[in-house]
Amino acid sequence: MEEEHPNVRLIREAYAATREMDDAGSGRDDDTPRGLFGLMNEDVRVHHGGRGPFAGTHDGRNAIRATMMRALELSADTFDEFAPHILVGDDDFVYASQRATARGDDGVIETTIVAVYQLREGRIVEIWQHIADQDEWDAFWNRLAFRR
Repeated sequence: MEEEHPNVRLIREAYAATREMDDAGSGRDDDTPRGLFGLMNEDVRVHHGGRGPFAGTHDGRNAIRATMMRALELSADTFDEFAPHILVGDDDFVYASQRATARGDDGVIETTIVAVYQLREGRIVEIWQHIADQDEWDAFWNRLAFRR
C-alpha cells in the first residue's frame, strides 16, 4: 500500500482536529495550529461558485470565518461539513470530497462538496469549493438569507 502524501495527512488531521474542537464547542472559531483555520495563511483566498449568499471570492481568514459563522447563523447552527471520505493530493494541491448538510425552515440540504486546497510550505494559501448541485445549494441558502 502506498504511503499517504504529507499534504493529504496534514489536511486529514486538520479536519479531525476541527471536528474534535467542534465537539468541544470551539472548532470553527479557533486558530490553533491543529484545526483548518490554523493551517490557513492570514491572506488565504477562498472561491465559492454560484449565486448564493456565499458566492464570490473571500480574502483572509477573518472573511472566511465570517462566511462560516453566517452559514451557522442562517441554518440555526445545523450546517455541518463532514470529514472528507476521499482525499488525494501532491506537493501543491489536496482534493477533498465531503458531505455537507444543513437544515432550514422549509427543509434540509445534503450535498457533496469537493474542496481543492492549494498548499505552500504546509500552509493553505487558496481554496476552491465546488458544490455537486450548485443551483439547489444556492436556492436553499438564498431562501434562508432572504426570508422575511
